[in-house]
Amino acid sequence: MSAHIKAKAIIKECYEKNKTGDPNFRSLTTSMKERLRETVGESYWEKANDYLDHFLKQKMMSKAAAEKEKAEDDKVEAEKRKARDAANRKLAEQKKRKEAKRINFNHAELIKQRIINLSDIDLVDDDLDEAIKTIEQSTVLEELVLGNNKLTLADGKLANAIAKNTTLKVLDLHKNKIVPEGMKHLANALKVNNKLQDLNLSSNKIGGEGAQYIAEMLAVNETLQEIDLDNNTIGGPGVRELAETLEESNHSIKHLSLGGSNTTRYTQAHGRIDVVCMKNGKIVTLKQSIAKKDKELECKDAEMAKKDAVIAKKDEKLKGKDLDIAKKDKQIASMKSVIRSQVKQQRGQLKQLETIIDPVDLITEDESVEPPNKRARTEEDTPKSTLAIQHESIKEVIKVKEENINDYVSFFKSKINKLATAAEDGEVVKVAELKSLCLNFDEFISATAMTNMS
Repeated sequence: MSAHIKAKAIIKECYEKNKTGDPNFRSLTTSMKERLRETVGESYWEKANDYLDHFLKQKMMSKAAAEKEKAEDDKVEAEKRKARDAANRKLAEQKKRKEAKRINFNHAELIKQRIINLSDIDLVDDDLDEAIKTIEQSTVLEELVLGNNKLTLADGKLANAIAKNTTLKVLDLHKNKIVPEGMKHLANALKVNNKLQDLNLSSNKIGGEGAQYIAEMLAVNETLQEIDLDNNTIGGPGVRELAETLEESNHSIKHLSLGGSNTTRYTQAHGRIDVVCMKNGKIVTLKQSIAKKDKELECKDAEMAKKDAVIAKKDEKLKGKDLDIAKKDKQIASMKSVIRSQVKQQRGQLKQLETIIDPVDLITEDESVEPPNKRARTEEDTPKSTLAIQHESIKEVIKVKEENINDYVSFFKSKINKLATAAEDGEVVKVAELKSLCLNFDEFISATAMTNMS
């Protein structure tokens, strides 16, 4: 028997024993490796090990596939369970509605209620016999809600009860199946009823014919203030009929809603309704909207006034700064003129000093250039007495003084030019700096004059 067949047999044996729960084969991988190594020997161990790895890999892939399939099955089962739960809830809800339809209306209790709500229980016309009796006889009923049912009003019973009632103010019949015939009965009842103020007939099937019945009713009724006819496929002719009635006869309607009634092609007639209602001054919601917008505009005007006040205040500050700048400009100009006059005066003093100095001892900054009034020194210029020696020392002192004067004059000139340039460029020049500069210059001139005199 070949080593390959032996290895295959050992793997199968180990797998079977592991499956039966043999404790010696609890670890399938370890048991297989030990048995294979003993059986095939070292020479065939590598081949057997490769086969074992391949076997285990296939096993893991099969296990992963099985787990994936199980997960998909669980997901499908969860969806089915969810669908069953939804169906059961729907059946329970339908059962609840059917039980609600079989409510034994207690006339003695209903007749005491100010609001009767019988919406969302799939009522049909035949279910309202006891409620109709209550509506006819009640003296406190103000609001009747029968929305989201299956009422057609075709038998005229509910309409007759409403005609007899003298307290009802709100009637809600939205999302029913009221057809033109049922609308005719209700319109005839509202020609008699003079208490109802709010009528909701949205999402029914009254159509253009039903709208004509409503228009005929509005020509007589003067108590209704709000009517909702949304989603009733009224169409253009019905809308025009309503507009003409409101314009010529009715003066009580404050709000008439025609949304989703296929009136987009008949905006002119729809617009006439709005115009008529505005002429009658009955659209309270529009007035409130206008008042709200007026208030918003007033708030915006107040904000703008505040901003204008802030801007005016800033303008005043800027004007004050402009005045300060103009004043400082004048001061700078005045100081510049004073400085120029002082410089001119100092230059005159310098010229006077130059006349004191012997032209023989004058030198220029460039020693190679001979000043035009310099004369050659002779033996006669050599000091021969005490007076001559004093004269030489005085000339040395004057030379030092001249250099100091030149340095100070250059320094003051540069300062004056810098301040003048700053003033011309519009920069603010400190008056104190100018005053200090002039004071220092005056002190320097006075000190120089006193020294010269000494």
